[in-house]
Amino acid sequence: MSVEDVKKIRSAYEQMLKDGTAFKEVDMSMVVEPDVGVAQGSPLGDAINETPAPQKHIQPEVDDHTDYTAHDSYMRQRIDSLRSKMRGGSGTNEGVVMSSTKKELIALKKRVKEIEEALMLVMETHERLME
Repeated sequence: MSVEDVKKIRSAYEQMLKDGTAFKEVDMSMVVEPDVGVAQGSPLGDAINETPAPQKHIQPEVDDHTDYTAHDSYMRQRIDSLRSKMRGGSGTNEGVVMSSTKKELIALKKRVKEIEEALMLVMETHERLME
């Protein structure tokens, strides 16, 4: 596009904004696409046969169903072993996992206690200032 074309388009938009034609309501019922019957080549006015043609169901010769029982049992074993580790099973690594979570729990309890004490001090100070 040339500069003149852009100026013409811009001036046309400005004119539409001034006279209010830019804000006209769009007619949503207006048909902008051809009728399906016309697009398919049928004459106007004829009803389109919407019943689909019957199709034969073809039975496959080979059953494609895959047996996943071996995979399922393997995954079940892995899930059970991970659950036993989290519960603190009898293995060497299991105790480490449990002890680290216990340490974290103790540290969190200590932090909560300190926060509660600090909040009590703030509330007492606030009550004193209100008096």
